[in-house]
Amino acid sequence: MTYLREYEADVSLREGGVIHLRPVRPEDAPQLVGLFAHSSPHSIFLRFHQALPRLSQDMARQFATVDYQDSFALVATVDEGGQEHIVGLGHYVRLPGRESAEAAFWVEDAYQRKGIGTALLRHLAAVAREKGVKAFEANVLPQNTLMLQVLRNSGLSLEIRLQEGVYHDVTPLDLASTC
Repeated sequence: MTYLREYEADVSLREGGVIHLRPVRPEDAPQLVGLFAHSSPHSIFLRFHQALPRLSQDMARQFATVDYQDSFALVATVDEGGQEHIVGLGHYVRLPGRESAEAAFWVEDAYQRKGIGTALLRHLAAVAREKGVKAFEANVLPQNTLMLQVLRNSGLSLEIRLQEGVYHDVTPLDLASTC
């Protein structure tokens, strides 16, 4: 697949500073393992709905390998001494035979509460809409108050239902603005 540079963007954060968003590339897999290593066990549990001792190379490759159509991911990066450091990931995978996609977001602990999750959601929603995705679906644990806050503050409409102890969110993308 050809890398889609047109989806790169610099986004100002609410407390100052800038985050760079760009499509994920297969060579990002080792940095995604690093993102996992910089995440607390609590954050990992909230993201994956289970305790994971490590992110396997296979899982990292799956996150980093997308077709830029039915599966797409954006990474949030910062410059650390001239080196690009991945601090967040937002991705979607189109659900088979549907116009919706499962979406998930992950931000390194030290970078949470800065607006990165919201920026990832808004930009990924704009990309997905361009690709024909009509809605994002996500399962969010009730204790994941930060993700619920990101969803509520995104400016997108939400349909959230508690099902079997997990919030199932459907976010229609018809009104998502392009970023």
